[in-house]
Amino acid sequence: MPKAKDNYIVFGFDPYKFIEEGLDIVKRDKLKTLYNESAVTSGSSIKGKDYNWHGYKSGSSKSFEEQMNINSGLGSFLDQDLLTKVEQVYSNINAKLDLGGDFKASRIKFTEKPLGIFSFAQASKGLIRPVEYYSKEEKKIIPPDDVFKGKFKGLDYFYHNQDGRELIVERRQEGTTNIADSCTDVLLKEEEQSKLVLPYNAEGKIVNECKGNKLRYATTTKKVYAYREKKGGGIAPYVDLYISTGGIYDVNPEQMIIRSLPNILLSRILEKAGVRVRMFVYWSNRDGTQNRDFNTMFMVKNYGETIDLNKIAVFSSDTRFYRYWLANSTVGWYKFMCGDAKSNFNTTGTNSPSVFMKDVLPMIRNYVSYQISVGAFPSQVVNKKLMLFANMDVDGSDKIESDDIEKTVIEKFYSILDYIQMQLSNTPRKVLQDIIKREKDNGKDEYDIKTYIRSAITNVLSPTKEFQKQSPAELKKLYDIGSLSKSEYEEQLRVEIMLDTPKEADDIIEERDKLLNILNTLIL
Repeated sequence: MPKAKDNYIVFGFDPYKFIEEGLDIVKRDKLKTLYNESAVTSGSSIKGKDYNWHGYKSGSSKSFEEQMNINSGLGSFLDQDLLTKVEQVYSNINAKLDLGGDFKASRIKFTEKPLGIFSFAQASKGLIRPVEYYSKEEKKIIPPDDVFKGKFKGLDYFYHNQDGRELIVERRQEGTTNIADSCTDVLLKEEEQSKLVLPYNAEGKIVNECKGNKLRYATTTKKVYAYREKKGGGIAPYVDLYISTGGIYDVNPEQMIIRSLPNILLSRILEKAGVRVRMFVYWSNRDGTQNRDFNTMFMVKNYGETIDLNKIAVFSSDTRFYRYWLANSTVGWYKFMCGDAKSNFNTTGTNSPSVFMKDVLPMIRNYVSYQISVGAFPSQVVNKKLMLFANMDVDGSDKIESDDIEKTVIEKFYSILDYIQMQLSNTPRKVLQDIIKREKDNGKDEYDIKTYIRSAITNVLSPTKEFQKQSPAELKKLYDIGSLSKSEYEEQLRVEIMLDTPKEADDIIEERDKLLNILNTLIL
């Protein structure tokens, strides 16, 4: 069981920046990375695939740099046939689901008050592209108040005055210049309808975001915040889903994407029901030589964003990312958090999904809640009991189209969805009755149904194994009066913010017992 003092957590809200910052530490501290070009290109082959263990395709006309480029090379998932199979499996499973109660399609309401999340679909009804003015000669953005409009042979042009000269400026959508500066492979050209210069990729599609830089949009529509009314009143909270990446030697893209299936299914169903979802990919690594657990995690879908299956697959299941970029970047993050370097991470020490769910995730919930409270993380998450993980383990023999995998995906999907429904509903007894009926209709006996529901509840509503001994405020006082050195204060704070207080633990157990008591009245 991982102890808090041996558990380290690193979060990122942009996977590109997360990787870049980790590699900056590697470069700064002259650390040894795990994999270089030689290791990647000579990786062992995978039967029936045109890529090797690292995702490199030796038969491709593209160079190593082109294949492994984190922006252009990893723009498309390594194995597109797998994505086609994912959609087929999703369609098959979706047709079999029995969705009732709080997850039938709900009516989404809109307001101009900043409740819920910004709805791009609603805003797009009055969508406009804000303009920035760029001087190619000076290579800088010109303030709009300094820009004038002129005419030449009946055509409009825009300029600003510099030392008595008219310097032509280019009209771009706001954010275009930052994207062009940070992502050198984008192409700039005029968009026909708006007559603004926009960034495009090699396929001719507009690049709305690259390396954390985004195009800015504005709207003339006032009511652009979507929210879902909770039964009985109030605003339904958001849900965070965690997806595992990584794995032992025989786990490859097919097995990795199988682990993502319950979360992909959940996110689509929840979004359709009006519940907004954020998704994180995590790698929970066990360093047995130092008796440490090191958890790296980064966001791949924010609230209100559409579900991009290709993006989720790249960052959760593409071995070019995991066995090159993430592995090498983690060397830097490990040094940053732990203060020393270990250049031989052993992925056979990756924590199992069950260990992550029962032992690590409760600490992550507290860690995130603390970071929100001090303003370090975005404040949308208000209920740490809706930070969830669909626990699904795999091995190298698993195939995405097998009946056993479909059955397991459905079970994992329902276990999280049923729990969410208990949280969102003001009538948990009715929710439990519906679950019991559904499971009985599927041929399960009462003992198995009760065991299933108990697990769905206790897998989430369980406190940390250790409790907080001193609050952050108490530690700060000790530091201020000189009883703790700076390093002692930072280390103790790192540990304590991951733990439940005794009262928080009691509250979790009380809520858990209320649901279990209802269950016990329905099934003796």
